[in-house]
Amino acid sequence: MDSQVSAGENLVLDVVLKNIGRQEAEDTFVRATIPALGITDRAYFADLSAVDQTDPDKNDAAERRLVLKVPANAPAGVYVVEVEAYNADSSTIITRKVAINAAGAQSAVLAASHSKSLSIG
Repeated sequence: MDSQVSAGENLVLDVVLKNIGRQEAEDTFVRATIPALGITDRAYFADLSAVDQTDPDKNDAAERRLVLKVPANAPAGVYVVEVEAYNADSSTIITRKVAINAAGAQSAVLAASHSKSLSIG
């Protein structure tokens, strides 16, 4: 994910999940959330086998993209993003930080009003 995003834009997270256990991880989900803003997205990662197999439906890893829509009125600041992978048997959470810039916070160079001059022709 990007380390910065502007308010009103999407924060895109590319998540790769790998089963390193000895049992199949059935019905695995990933949820990404920014608790302070109350936004969340969830993706289904299906069943992850214990080892990668030749069967195309049996993989030990999967990749999905989650998108968190940052509200346009979100205050500027640094926020914690929680990413939780879970199924019926286990759960794990990692956290990352993202800086949210205020909406329309773009810099511009403006001339001072006393430095402008007008002349005929």
